[in-house]
Amino acid sequence: MKMMNTIAELLLLLLPLSVKAEMLWKSEEITFEMKEVHPLLSVGLILELNQALESGETGWKQSRIDVPES
Repeated sequence: MKMMNTIAELLLLLLPLSVKAEMLWKSEEITFEMKEVHPLLSVGLILELNQALESGETGWKQSRIDVPES
């Protein structure tokens, strides 16, 4: 699980480099969780990002990124 958290933290550091300036990015309001795509089969991982927005703010609230097995 520690390795998954390390991967998630690395992706969070790299993701802003690919985000356009117009997109709202409130890093202090972002939470993340590694999830199995198929929990019953225990295969596939995704990094789920959730961002809390204030009333009247526009932007993304949730993003899911596929995490490769290797």
